Amino acid sequence: MDYKALFDNVMYEKYDTTPLSDDEAFIQSVKERAKNMNNKKFKMKKPAVIAVSIAAAAALTVSVGAAANWDIGAAFGRIFNKAASEPKDFWFIDADNAPDTQIAQKDDVLPDNDGNAKIVTVENTYRNYGFDYNKYGKELDLSFDGDGFTVNYKGIMGEGRVLYVLYDVVFDEDTDYEPKEGYSEWHPVFELDTPDGLGSSFGDKLIHSEGNIYSYFGKMIAFDDISGNTLTIKGYGLWREKMGSLKLSEDEMDIERLECDFYTEIPIDMDNEVPIKTVEPNEPIKVYDLVDGKLEPVDTVLYDIKITPFTCTVSFCQNGRVFGKAECFDIDPLTFTFSDGTELIQGAFSYETDSDTDTETVFIEFDQPVKPGDIVSVMIDGKTIPLN
Repeated sequence: MDYKALFDNVMYEKYDTTPLSDDEAFIQSVKERAKNMNNKKFKMKKPAVIAVSIAAAAALTVSVGAAANWDIGAAFGRIFNKAASEPKDFWFIDADNAPDTQIAQKDDVLPDNDGNAKIVTVENTYRNYGFDYNKYGKELDLSFDGDGFTVNYKGIMGEGRVLYVLYDVVFDEDTDYEPKEGYSEWHPVFELDTPDGLGSSFGDKLIHSEGNIYSYFGKMIAFDDISGNTLTIKGYGLWREKMGSLKLSEDEMDIERLECDFYTEIPIDMDNEVPIKTVEPNEPIKVYDLVDGKLEPVDTVLYDIKITPFTCTVSFCQNGRVFGKAECFDIDPLTFTFSDGTELIQGAFSYETDSDTDTETVFIEFDQPVKPGDIVSVMIDGKTIPLN
């Protein structure tokens, strides 16, 4: 795995729009550390922008790892409760009026003034009060030294295909760590995975800083259930860049780096019985297919919905259509209605094709944990599917 591929994996959200230029010395050091890493088996399609959340959970301002009497339930509770209170923005494409000409490319974000797309801000009313975060997590006490800083891992939480990690970066007092005008925040390059390469980690979010202690929230999404597996964490370093520097040539770049080199394995052995709610509706629904720049609805059959506290998977038959040949496909956001009348609207996270069974599966990571037994219906493609 080369340097750019490593950073694309760990920090893909940033490098989608600003690919990192080469810097030979640092590249070589990371290459040497990464040369024995396995290739990913995780498969994910990022969607066209039919229903993509553009709200970032990075604006969390809660004290987590730095707090006294650190408690995993309280820490994760603050994070998810804060995220749940933030309005979510979704892009919608008006499929009924979609032109026959090219309107989107994979991974593009459509402007909101072209007549084919609009932004809808969703303020979810569902709140999972009293969720037992401790049931799905465990505290950690792991420390690793870097070049001018120490990493302290505090806890992990999750189930099924998702895993969340909390950790502190404690800078040495003589390190130039404080925010610098015109520069980005410090970005960790720490990769989460399993020994057999089932997972894919995503850019860790800074959720709080106080003095020389910076608290971060990371997550891993796996292709298969990772319960009972082992979490691997690989540390490479921290970096921050002068704003706009990554778009410049190599000679003009202004990037500060602090290096580290550590590896650890953590058993994913949280003792919990995961509540699961499933239904097989066998209802016709529409998804959207983008081939050669043309967007068109495709009739499919929704045959399975599976809901756990942190995720939802929706599977449907293609009716002979092979989406693997398309540039991408997508589905409208789903509306989950709870027994108390509150709602949670979620866009899909990834799209997975199984050509052997002629099916597609949409994977959704909830912005906040849910109680599956409290969900009474799901609305998909304008149709309400009862979950009784």
